[in-house]
Amino acid sequence: MQRPTFTLISSHSVVSAGEAVQFRCASPNPTCISPAFHLYRNGTLVKTQSSTSKSSIFSLTAASSDQGQYSCGYSYQGKSSITSPRSSSTDITVVTLPIPRISLRPIKKVAWGEKVDITCSVETQFTGGSFTLIQNSGSFRETKSGTSVTFSSPKVDFVHEGSYYCQYQTRVSSRDFNSPQSSSVHFSVEVTLPAPSIFLCPTKEVTWGEKVDITCSVETQFTGGSFTLIQNSGSFRETKSGTLVTFSLPKVDFVHEGSYYCQYQTRVSSRDFSSPHSSSVNFSVIVPLPRPGISLHPTKEVTWGEQVDITCSVETKFTGGSFTLIQNSGSFRETKNGTLITFSLTEVDFVHEGFYYCQYRISVSSRDFSSPHSRSINFSVVVPLPTPSISLHPTKEVTWGEKVDITCSVETQFTGGSFTLIQNSGSFRETKSGSSITFSLPKVDFVHEGSYYCQYQISVSRRDFSSPHSRSVNFSVVVILPTPSIFLSPTKEATWGEKVDITCSVETKFTGGTFTLMKHSGSYTEIKNGNSVTFSFPEVDFIHEGFYYCQYQTRVSGRDFSSPQSNSVNISVIVNLLEPKISLKHIGGWFYWGQEGPEVTRGQSFSIICSTKPQYPGGSFHLEFSGSRARTQSAVDHSTTFFFPEADFVHQGNYSCVYEVTASPHTFNSPSSELLAVSVKASLAPFIGSGVAAGLLLILVPIIYFMKRCTEKKYQMAMMTDDGHCMDNVYGIYAMANGDNEDVHMNAETAFTQTEEKDDGNCNNVYASTQK
Repeated sequence: MQRPTFTLISSHSVVSAGEAVQFRCASPNPTCISPAFHLYRNGTLVKTQSSTSKSSIFSLTAASSDQGQYSCGYSYQGKSSITSPRSSSTDITVVTLPIPRISLRPIKKVAWGEKVDITCSVETQFTGGSFTLIQNSGSFRETKSGTSVTFSSPKVDFVHEGSYYCQYQTRVSSRDFNSPQSSSVHFSVEVTLPAPSIFLCPTKEVTWGEKVDITCSVETQFTGGSFTLIQNSGSFRETKSGTLVTFSLPKVDFVHEGSYYCQYQTRVSSRDFSSPHSSSVNFSVIVPLPRPGISLHPTKEVTWGEQVDITCSVETKFTGGSFTLIQNSGSFRETKNGTLITFSLTEVDFVHEGFYYCQYRISVSSRDFSSPHSRSINFSVVVPLPTPSISLHPTKEVTWGEKVDITCSVETQFTGGSFTLIQNSGSFRETKSGSSITFSLPKVDFVHEGSYYCQYQISVSRRDFSSPHSRSVNFSVVVILPTPSIFLSPTKEATWGEKVDITCSVETKFTGGTFTLMKHSGSYTEIKNGNSVTFSFPEVDFIHEGFYYCQYQTRVSGRDFSSPQSNSVNISVIVNLLEPKISLKHIGGWFYWGQEGPEVTRGQSFSIICSTKPQYPGGSFHLEFSGSRARTQSAVDHSTTFFFPEADFVHQGNYSCVYEVTASPHTFNSPSSELLAVSVKASLAPFIGSGVAAGLLLILVPIIYFMKRCTEKKYQMAMMTDDGHCMDNVYGIYAMANGDNEDVHMNAETAFTQTEEKDDGNCNNVYASTQK
């Protein structure tokens, strides 16, 4: 067949994405059979279409993946497919420009007079182009060459505010291409004024008649503005020019009390700008009295009948005042003149217990002022008892049924008291006399768990006193279960359908429990009673694959206990397939078993048989030809026959079989069978001519004799099989009795059993020709 003509119909071989591209493929000669035309890109078939004429037009909508070298071919479909050589090739270039990237520095808000950089970049193979930066309003447009370009505005003004985008342009093969527009960046120009600083001197509280200064300042490049100081109540407002201004109140009065803030204003390019408000400062006008000091002797706890001294003092220039000592409950109040006063309670009783504070008072310019309250002091009247000691044996964790001892002791002069052991939950309380006592719990149960403390009690002068609580001791009652053992049989890998056993066991005195076998994925849980249990999977499947562990549970005194988890075992399910067998079967023709394998006559039919020993039901066979899978057929009774109705040279090569099964839902393949090398030979044309016929006739007589003997011995005609049988072909030409020469193709099948001496399994071929 002749090479087709391949033509680019479109006007350009360099196109953009989305553009239409057309090719014409034409066969050189007309034919009555409709050809099929094939379009190839880089040697790979991309499109096939039929045509009733000698040519066909292929149309493509260009995409980046369509770039490459195109060619065409055509074929005719009869009993066999005939394909032409490939045409000459045409290159198609698809220019796809990505969306450019755009970045702004600084972003969003830009200070007036600041520099702004807008960078446009694109990653493309089509270099040598240029970028255009465009303001959405249309008032700015600038172009620069390159694939990464920065456009700069050295000193931005309000006219530069707005959104910008960029676009990349390039020229390829005399055609101009534009990228999509980038995303937009936006910035606004503003005069940013910082929040002013404000300072108050003196701070917060000001003595009546004192001078107060409030200073406002701001650090900015925009000088020439002014500050306004504003009282939050609105009763005061004053403005001064400058970036550092001090507002003074020479003699403050109570009307000046309150909060103040300041604000800076300036004008830039005929636009007014104001800073944020400063933070507020606040002051009040007072006659300042400090907080008095107070001290107690002795401190906190006082023994009944002892003397207590409470001293109040103040450091101030406003002397001539008085102190008042007040009990918080209101049952005691006493006043004394001076700035350092001591109040004495000569013999304290329980009525004196409680909190006390003192306050200083003075009159200045006919106005009364009081100091803050002093801090409070507190004392109690006690008979002092120390904190008892407590100890636990054994410590922290106690085995169920074990004995526990808790010992309480105290060192004090007040003997003759008793100890009480108390469980924090309140469920246990026991009292024993003495200053060193041991409380015993003979057989602990779960009700005994928890924290315990002890307290010492004594009666002194008909009043009961208790020591502080001892520290707490805590114990828990446990049933300790060891980590179970776990065993897998068979280990590691199990054949599909095989039985698998997992055995869990534990050595403990707490029998009567259960084992739970769990899969890590959570898809399997099974429970069995006993402390040595075997879990079985009678026919293991792929759903059983995974890691398993077991855990022992038991119940003691109404409480459940679980052992730690055992180690994990892993079940892996596999399918092992045997190597299949391959053999050749010839039907209605001849083949010759040569040194490299069977030889089949071209045009004759033959079959290849794949088989395997029964392992799993169903499955399929793949016939591999020269290393690639050529055909697939389902297995019937663990074998299948691949039939070739007409041998041709394309069938010549190495064949092998692969058996495949699918199980739950994994797919498994056997190893490839041994290779079967099949050769295809052309038919022998009949010899014509009297000279040749005469020679063949001389040979025909011994051949006929040989065939007669084979018939008498009743050899069974058969092809060569795996049992060692072969088929020979005999070709002969004989002359008819009327003297005319006719070619006759005689097939004589001779089957014979391979002799024990022929280890290579080959049979001899007999070729005979006889002339009249």
